[in-house]
Amino acid sequence: MKTASGEYICKGSEGAILVLPEGAIQEETINKGRFEELAKLRGVEWYEYAKFRGRSISNGSLYLVTAFTRCAQWGIAVFDRPCDPGEGLTFVSHRLGWTGSSAFPIRVADPDQGDIFNQCVFLRGYKIMIRPDIFDKLPTRQRAQRLRGGGGTDILSRMKKTLIGESPLTRTTKPTVTKSDEVILHANFNSPPVRGALGC
Repeated sequence: MKTASGEYICKGSEGAILVLPEGAIQEETINKGRFEELAKLRGVEWYEYAKFRGRSISNGSLYLVTAFTRCAQWGIAVFDRPCDPGEGLTFVSHRLGWTGSSAFPIRVADPDQGDIFNQCVFLRGYKIMIRPDIFDKLPTRQRAQRLRGGGGTDILSRMKKTLIGESPLTRTTKPTVTKSDEVILHANFNSPPVRGALGC
């Protein structure tokens, strides 16, 4: 809650503040249906690509962003309990910072970044999941191993092992699943990227 003096205090069990002293801009795609169809058609392939590239990814962790909110300056604070008397926070926009209690986590945008609206504070779009049975069967990239120190010591024996399939480098096969009924979309996720800045 913001008091008449401009101080923010928390009366509930927890709370958060996002201050945008210079306002923000929002951009959103006009035709979300086309993006939804693309995600249904290619969702399995996108997960397959991420896993094959060696990314540690879980089902439901891919997002198709269709809107964002950006600002030039921001300040955030989190309350993890009700404020005691005198523990409020006041946002100071002329030097971009917070004054008041040091009992709560606070962050601000880099004051040297200027007035360019390049700080993303919200993302919206689709959270993409695929059927668990398909996700579990997706190939992952095998770690390459050195050929040096193998069964033979000369180049010919190493080439022979590679050609007849005894190489420590393994191949993966890709399943051919691309049907749109294998992809589950959760529309209108709303994710504040600045949350990670607080370690929440």
